[in-house]
Amino acid sequence: MKKLLKLWVIFLRKRFNMYKNKIIKFRIWDKDFKNFYYPSFYFPLQADKNGELYYETGVAKRSNYILQQFIGLKDKKEKEIYEGDILESREYGNIEIGDVRFLEGAYYWWNTYGEQLRNYIKNKKSNTIDLKIIGNIFQNKELLG
Repeated sequence: MKKLLKLWVIFLRKRFNMYKNKIIKFRIWDKDFKNFYYPSFYFPLQADKNGELYYETGVAKRSNYILQQFIGLKDKKEKEIYEGDILESREYGNIEIGDVRFLEGAYYWWNTYGEQLRNYIKNKKSNTIDLKIIGNIFQNKELLG
């Protein structure tokens, strides 16, 4: 299993060659236990032929997982930003709140009305952005209205 996961990471790095310096990390939302896991090479997660994520515990098979990728950026408090994080911006007296989504090969920030706020949320100089993580779409859905 460890070898398979290492091969998968190598495949991803080659597939997304444009992100040569990007750190590839994931977190996993467990729908049953309502908790995040930040896997290492030793997390026994597998994907079936339909792309469903699962792990086997003896006889039982659980498949209630959602995989989210680290977008390669940190918020203004140096916290890593993942897909599904809810971000807040306070600029010029305005407060904007939205969640991070991956669409058509890029990460976008969407507000509570489904409008795109920023299409490429990156400060190329420092890999940090002037936004703050205030929650995520699973544990803090009420922040999105």
